[in-house]
Amino acid sequence: MRFIFLLLSPFIVIILFFIFLPRPHFPESKIVSYGQESALKPTDGQMETKIRDMKKAQNILDKIDSDTIASNKRLAEFYARFHISPTPYEVIDNKEQITDNIQQNVLSASVEPTTYNLQPTSDTHIGEMEESPIRTTYVIALLGDSMTDTLNPYLNTFKKLLTDKYPKYSLPVLNFGQGSTDLESGLKRLTTASSYNGKYYPSVLSYKPDILVIESFAYNPWSNAETDLNRQWITYAKMIDVVKEKSPNTKILFAVNIGPNAYKFGDNSLNLSATQKKEKTDTIKKYLLNLIRFTESENLPLANAFTSSLDPGGNGQTVFISSSDYIHPSQKGAELFFEKVVDAIEKNKLLP
Repeated sequence: MRFIFLLLSPFIVIILFFIFLPRPHFPESKIVSYGQESALKPTDGQMETKIRDMKKAQNILDKIDSDTIASNKRLAEFYARFHISPTPYEVIDNKEQITDNIQQNVLSASVEPTTYNLQPTSDTHIGEMEESPIRTTYVIALLGDSMTDTLNPYLNTFKKLLTDKYPKYSLPVLNFGQGSTDLESGLKRLTTASSYNGKYYPSVLSYKPDILVIESFAYNPWSNAETDLNRQWITYAKMIDVVKEKSPNTKILFAVNIGPNAYKFGDNSLNLSATQKKEKTDTIKKYLLNLIRFTESENLPLANAFTSSLDPGGNGQTVFISSSDYIHPSQKGAELFFEKVVDAIEKNKLLP
């Protein structure tokens, strides 16, 4: 019997050891098992924050819906008025995902925010973007009298020249040319809406154009007296001041259109005498040349189709003048004008 007890005593000791061994205590909230959630239950304060953020997100979505409807309406009117083809874009209609994005990225920190171990790229700064976002749309506005208005049928030529020169850009063109208007009318239309041929024209600067091409208005001149030629300079200067004040990011490009022909001016339209043709074309040329002198004096960008349009005798070549009235540009004349505008934009770096 004693022998049996001695034989079993090691096993008895082991059994007693496990019986009286202190058991580890695991808090209930820390127990994690496979297939079960390990996150802690949010507190009442955290739930209130979540509910408040959801309400804010819904308010933002309602505002987005309202603004989108109004914006699409205004955009459709803009495209229709200026004959611009809308740019295709992808419509996202996933409000649940948008709500999540607003809550996560706009409203407040999450219950368990994610942190990242971001390291500076050097001892002196935290790094920089390799590429800056690139803007691709620039608006070009044309302001003038009928010499600008009658360019409308040839605007596609202008757009093609622009696209060939700047293929990565979208360059919508707005034509604010209005017939039988003088330079002071152009000054007023910079900030005032107007009506022409039954159409409504918003103020030019309401569109904040990136480039404003101001044509000379020389075909609707005042007298050829020195006082009116000085008045022309003063009005150009006022236009520059208004643009700087109302749309400081707009770059101005002055332009002189094709020259008139003293022998054919107004044929098929005005039926002027030879003397009247000479007087009118002389005055127009004075105003065209006066703008050229103004830009040279003030060191301003100029698109000059006038000089290139003249024949050796100083008259506008008829190939550049419409045979329907022998005043306004023909297709060739419009092409020449647009070529000079695009060249001046490039030369003066008016687009990046």
